[in-house]
Amino acid sequence: MDKGQSTRDIGKKYEELAVSYLLDKGYRILDRNFRIGRNSEIDIVAKDNNTIVFVEVKYRSGTSSGHPFESVNVSKQRKICNAARGYIYCNGLSPDIPYRFDVIGICREKVEHVENAFMYMGR
Repeated sequence: MDKGQSTRDIGKKYEELAVSYLLDKGYRILDRNFRIGRNSEIDIVAKDNNTIVFVEVKYRSGTSSGHPFESVNVSKQRKICNAARGYIYCNGLSPDIPYRFDVIGICREKVEHVENAFMYMGR
């Protein structure tokens, strides 16, 4: 970690990189850091054509502590699904709209994007 940079500052930097990546792919960014409750957050909410995309961004400076995708475990997926449910409700969206859950992993400066990384998990 760079001196003087908090974990949150580093996270913001790589979320910006992920946003730029998505914009370059033609996505429209709808929201960022949507939080519901204490533990449920979505890093990026985007639109890909008619599909709402809930995006989790994970960064690692190297692979010694594992690939970024490995940290999006079942517990994290449940929290993301909870936040997505809250986003749909708070924004008055129909629960029948098409949506998916993507994960963007960044290792050093390399961006990897997995569409449909996991399925919705109900309560």
